[in-house]
Amino acid sequence: MSTWDNERRILGEIEEQLSRDDPRLAARMTSFESGEKPRVGPTAWKPWLLVGVVVTVILGLIGFLVGISMSSAAGTTSGAPIEALPAVASGAAE
Repeated sequence: MSTWDNERRILGEIEEQLSRDDPRLAARMTSFESGEKPRVGPTAWKPWLLVGVVVTVILGLIGFLVGISMSSAAGTTSGAPIEALPAVASGAAE
């Protein structure tokens, strides 16, 4: 028996043992033999990437709107101008 035939026999025994020990993994491994290529790389559908982009956009919009509302609230005064407010005595008790 040549080395090549011996290696093929050993690999066959390993495959049979795998099928008995973990049928789900064995089924997954046979999908590689069927000729279909697993989808990897930039063409693969990555739903977590879409969720990350959507969450980032939403948080960015919320931050932008909060920033705008705070800057417009700080720019307007409600009531009297600052000069008309009573002065606060620093450290002096009345």
